[in-house]
Amino acid sequence: MAKAFLFPGQGSQYVGMGADLYETNESLRSIYHSADQVSGLEITKTMFEGPEEVLKQTQITQPALYVHSIAVYKLIKEKGLIADVFAGHSLGEFSALAAAGVFSVEDGMKFVAKRGALMAQAKKGSMAAIIGLSDDAVISICGEIENVWPANFNSPGQVVISGAPEGIKKAIEKAKEASAKRALPLAVSGAFHTPFMQRAASEFRAFLDQFEFKKPKGKVIPNVTGEVINDPGQIKEFLAKQLTSPVLWAKTMQTLTALGVTELYELGSGKVLCGLAKRGMSDVTCIWVGTVEEINGLFNS
Repeated sequence: MAKAFLFPGQGSQYVGMGADLYETNESLRSIYHSADQVSGLEITKTMFEGPEEVLKQTQITQPALYVHSIAVYKLIKEKGLIADVFAGHSLGEFSALAAAGVFSVEDGMKFVAKRGALMAQAKKGSMAAIIGLSDDAVISICGEIENVWPANFNSPGQVVISGAPEGIKKAIEKAKEASAKRALPLAVSGAFHTPFMQRAASEFRAFLDQFEFKKPKGKVIPNVTGEVINDPGQIKEFLAKQLTSPVLWAKTMQTLTALGVTELYELGSGKVLCGLAKRGMSDVTCIWVGTVEEINGLFNS
C-alpha cells in the first residue's frame, strides 16, 4: 500500500491557482513572495488575477506551478500525509525533488525561475498532442520530418511531439492520415524537451552546479529514465538533460506499479496526471489536491 505524490507540469495552470491557500494560510505566504523576489516578476499577482495570456508564458508558469504544488505539499505534510515515492511531470520534477528533500524549497525556486527564463529565451517552436497512435507510429512520423521529435510519452496512445512550427503542422497532418483519434496543437511557444533546448540545458547545468543536492528521503523517479535513482549527482545531471529529452511518463507509471504504489496524490494545479494514471495504471486510486476545499475533504473523509 505504498503512496506516491505526483506534481503537475505546464498546461495545468489556471487563473486563480493557489489564491485560497494564500488567503487562509499566513505561514505559506513567504513561498509566494519568494517567487516574486527570485524571478523579478509578478508571479503571485498573475497566479491570482491573470490574464491567462501572461500566466501561460513559461517564465511565469513555471514558478507559479512550483509555488502552488509546494504550498499544497507543505499543508498536507503538516496534517500528517506522507509519501514513499515522488515524481513530477517536466517542471513538476522540481516540486517532487524539493518534497523529497533533495534540495531546499528556496533553492528549487531559484531553479524553476532560471529554467523558465532560459526556456523563454530559447529558439521558438511548438508542440502537439497525438492521441490514438502507438509510440512507434509517432516515432516513425517524427523521423520523416526535419526538426520534429517525440517530447512526452504520457500514457499508452498519448504522445506529445515538439519541434519547429512548420514541422509540427506536417506531423499533425501525417498523424491524421495515419488515423490518429486526435492530433492537436498545444498552447506553448517553445519546442520543449528537444535539441532546440540544448543551449538552455547547457546554461542550466552550469547554474545547477553551484548548488548542493542531497540523497532523497524516499524514492524519486526522473523523467529522463522513468526509473528510481538516488544518486545526487545523477539527479542533477538528469534535471539538465530533461530539457532536451522526452518525458517518459508512461514508463514512470510502470515503475510506480512495480513499486507497489496503490495510492496517488496529484498536488497542485489541475488533474492531468490523475487522468493519465487512469489510462496507464490499474488498481490505483488517484486524488487531486489543489484547493483548501480539496485538502479539507481529504482529511475530513
